Amino acid sequence: MSTQTSNQNAVKPRLLSLASFDASTICEKTYTFPLIDFDGAETSVLLTVKGSEADSVKKAIYKKLDKKRRQEKIDAERNKTPAFVETEVLVLDQKESVAMCIVNWVGLAEEYSPELALQLVANSDEVLKQVKNAAETVSNFI
Repeated sequence: MSTQTSNQNAVKPRLLSLASFDASTICEKTYTFPLIDFDGAETSVLLTVKGSEADSVKKAIYKKLDKKRRQEKIDAERNKTPAFVETEVLVLDQKESVAMCIVNWVGLAEEYSPELALQLVANSDEVLKQVKNAAETVSNFI
């Protein structure tokens, strides 16, 4: 067998497309996982999340930030002193960004709503970590 023939029979590597790395599209899919309680045991509560890189999640976050920035611009044009933002408000904003990834749940007495999703993550750093980890792991959505 000649070298030319063996080169023709060689396995060509599979080429990936740009879409293979489009996390914003991949993360639009949902991922459901069981909530772990404070003792480390799996509960019957199932949370469904979109990835933090999903376009819909990013757009919701951007919309909220744009609203704040527009108000700051208006205040600056009126020569208003910028408002001091309490640390608690900044932390709650971060938690709200994580809560925006939750799109549904099963196993809680309360029916899902974005407001209750925020309450869920705001009341427990452990739940916040679980949701954040699930939403930031792109491989969960493949």
